Amino acid sequence: MCQFLSIVSDIKGKIYLFNSQQRKELSTQNYYRLDLHASICEYYDLKEDNVNKYEVDIFPKIVVKVDQINIKDDTDMLLTG
Repeated sequence: MCQFLSIVSDIKGKIYLFNSQQRKELSTQNYYRLDLHASICEYYDLKEDNVNKYEVDIFPKIVVKVDQINIKDDTDMLLTG
């Protein structure tokens, strides 16, 4: 499951998002959805149609490659594991 961090920028390139302190404070308020572009625009008094919208995957898929070095033959692991 991906979780995205929503970000908007205005025509001048200024970036707006909910930082960790704002997220903590706003999480108790039902009328702001923290990862919704509309909520960010409403909070900062921006017109949603006049901003660039971005979503950043904060938990990207990480590929881990493992090479066993603690045994002589990897087939031993397949047969006993």
